[in-house]
Amino acid sequence: MKAVSRSGGGGRSCANGLRGIFVFAWVLGILVAGTPAGGSSALPTLRTVREAHTLRFEEARRGYPVHLARAQVTFYQAEVPLLFLQDSTDGIFVHMRGQPPASLRCGDIVAV
Repeated sequence: MKAVSRSGGGGRSCANGLRGIFVFAWVLGILVAGTPAGGSSALPTLRTVREAHTLRFEEARRGYPVHLARAQVTFYQAEVPLLFLQDSTDGIFVHMRGQPPASLRCGDIVAV
């Protein structure tokens, strides 16, 4: 994950920014970078959160590669690790899958 820009404020999470917004998203196979183990590079790269959300469960299990050029961190907690991102189409949970903790803050713009 690459930080593109950093917002002026906020701590390690932004639960206050999520107040009143309940976004629960699941996508198997979202990785921070690259093609997932067992996935196929022949699969098209998903470029928006909406594309990930429209996959049926069976399709999501195939491990599509994902590239979000610009997404905003809406919640991050390194200890667990929990990461929620929002792009212009929707919000999504990102499973960090053994990735080292990132220095992210609420409002940061990242590329995944």
